[in-house]
Order: sequence, then C-alpha cells, then structure tokens
Amino acid sequence: MAKKRSLISQLWWIGMTILGLNFLGLLIFLGTLSIGGKITPEALWQMAYIIRGESVGISVEDNRHYQKLLQREQEEAKLLQQEKGTGKLHLAAREAEVEMAELRQMEEQAIAQRLELEKESNQKLRSEIESLKQEANLALEMLDEEKQKQVVVSQAEQNQRLKKAFANMDPGDIATDLVAIANNDPGYAVRLTELLAPGLLAEVMAEIPTETRQELLPILHNEFADMPPQQVVDTWVGKGLTPKQMRNHLDSMSTTQALQVLRLMERTTRDEVWELVAPVSTETP
Repeated sequence: MAKKRSLISQLWWIGMTILGLNFLGLLIFLGTLSIGGKITPEALWQMAYIIRGESVGISVEDNRHYQKLLQREQEEAKLLQQEKGTGKLHLAAREAEVEMAELRQMEEQAIAQRLELEKESNQKLRSEIESLKQEANLALEMLDEEKQKQVVVSQAEQNQRLKKAFANMDPGDIATDLVAIANNDPGYAVRLTELLAPGLLAEVMAEIPTETRQELLPILHNEFADMPPQQVVDTWVGKGLTPKQMRNHLDSMSTTQALQVLRLMERTTRDEVWELVAPVSTETP
C-alpha cells in the first residue's frame, strides 16, 4: 500500500516538473522574442488578456485594415476641423451661414409677393376682358335691335306705299299678283293681304283660285296670337320646328309680336330665321 502511494507521488511530481519546464520554456521563448524585437510588451499583455478571456485576438491583416481605417478617420476629422476653422474664423463662417439663410428667406418672400401681385394683375386683366366682352355683346345686341328697328321703319313706309297702290288696283289684278307670289312664297303673299282693306280683301280672295286660297287661309290664322313671346319660343323649341317653319308662323303674326319672338330666340336660330325673314321684309313693290 505504501509502495503504491509512493509511485503516485512520484508520477505527480514528474508531471508537475514537466509542466514547470514547459512553462519555463514558454517564458524563455517569449522573453527571447521580446528581446529580439519580434514581439512587443503590449502584445504580451494582450496575450495575457486573451488567455484570461478579457480580450479577443485578430489576425495581423485585420489589424492592419483596422489601423488604416482609424488613421483615415483621424485624417478626415482633421480636414473637417480645418474647413470649419476655429475661434474667430469659425464664428465668422457661422455668421455668414446665418446671413445667407436670412437672405434666402427674404428672396423667397419677395418671389412670393411678386407672384401674388402677378396673380392679382392677371385676375384684374381677366375681369377687364370679361367686361369688354359683355360690352361688345351688348353693342352687338343694340346693333341687332337697331337693324330690326330700321327694318320695321322701312317696312312701315313700304306698307303705306303698297296700301295706296292696292287701293287703286283692280281686285282681279291683285289676285293674279298674289297667286304668282304665293307660288314661290305663300307667307309673303299672306303678309300682303294684311295691307288690303276688308272689303277689298274679300273681293281679292274671291278672285284667287280655290287651291291657292286653301294654301293661304291657314297662314292667315295666327294660332299663337294670345300666347306670350317666351312661351311661343319654348313651344317651337319643344316641337323641334325648323327655321323655315318658324318663319311661316312669324308670317301670320303682327310685326310687333314677330319681333318680340325673334328677340327671345337663341342667337344661332334667330340668325337663320332672320335670313329667311329679312329679304322679304326689305323687298320693294
């Protein structure tokens, strides 16, 4: 039993001796590298930190890359500091920056004010143009009314001459002329009959052939005589009457009623109807 314990003790001491020699060899090896400049004292301490788990080791290449990045960062920080300047130079740069910002703000405000003025000017110009358009339309309407008045006056003078002429003509001759006119323009023939005295009209109608008389009699009847002008226009538009049909109805109306209806028509339609009415209204015997 005593021999076995003695053997174990010997083996333990042999192992410790070997470990001690290895550790001593490691120290001698590291010392030699340090003396020879192969390893720095800082590296030795770093190795100790790594062994204790307080640091992490990296490769030489990674360390070089890290050192380059660190050096570049330091150089950029130095350049940035030089650009900004220090002391009075840095303060002057900051003041200049603030002044430029204020100038930009003032310029933006000036541009905004100029745009607002231009907007107001454009609105005023549009209002003036719209006012001129309204004045021009009013002038055209007045010219149109003046034209219609001139036609009425001319027609009134013409009617007086025709009345005198008809009073001195034979009923048979008047009937012959009316038949010839009715072949081309029944409405105008009916308008001429309005210039005949009642007694003369009866004699003339008796001389007119039955076929022509049946064509003229419906025109003599004004179915819109008691209807307001606006209602007449609305009725014609609702029925979709053509300008020629409107003109035939106008022929059966008095001059005053016809002009009132014409004045209420839509401009394009009125111009088309007027082209059919005006030549007739200005004819001379």
